[in-house]
Amino acid sequence: MGTLNFFPCSHRFARLRLASHLRWEQKPLMLFSLFFDLYPDLQKGEGKVEIRIREVDPIAVKKIDEIAKRKGLSRQKFLKAQIEMLAFFQQQNKREMELENLIEKNIHMMSDCYSAMEKMNEFIQMMMQDVENE
Repeated sequence: MGTLNFFPCSHRFARLRLASHLRWEQKPLMLFSLFFDLYPDLQKGEGKVEIRIREVDPIAVKKIDEIAKRKGLSRQKFLKAQIEMLAFFQQQNKREMELENLIEKNIHMMSDCYSAMEKMNEFIQMMMQDVENE
């Protein structure tokens, strides 16, 4: 899976995390918004918990081992990544939707600004022609 790269944001609105996606083997930019504010122990690396799962079907364990081996990970690292992704998936999707809405609003506002600048440019051109004609 490789290393994770964090891009801190100075105003603490969001932190971007570049993480490998286990299914597609690519590195999409994932938005982890406010997780460090909501869960300050995560930022310090404290509060790690050990999870044990009992009575798992041996066929399922074999499949997990095969997938982890294909990804070049140990079973523990593979399952850890899957559990962490599951834990933050809903919040991540919500933040991504909010970000998409914000981007759409910005695009609309930029379009309005462009229209206003075009009108001002036309007005200036018209004024310059009037001055030249006089």
